[in-house]
Amino acid sequence: MGFLAGAATGAIAGILLAPEKGDVTRKNISDKASQLKSDVNDQVQKGVEKLNTLKQSAFSLINDYSQQTQAQANP
Repeated sequence: MGFLAGAATGAIAGILLAPEKGDVTRKNISDKASQLKSDVNDQVQKGVEKLNTLKQSAFSLINDYSQQTQAQANP
């Protein structure tokens, strides 16, 4: 997340300091903002997928432990 914020800040600073017309600069900022939004959405989606995988793993481990405990209690 920090990397994306740094990259966005650098890109926007570069655009603002470039010697271009205002309308070109605004379009460049808009394009970079759209790209950043897309990148952030992709990273969030990957994070959600990882969390879902971890959740499923945790439920599986808990279920396995519960079954082992019950098997040991009722031989």
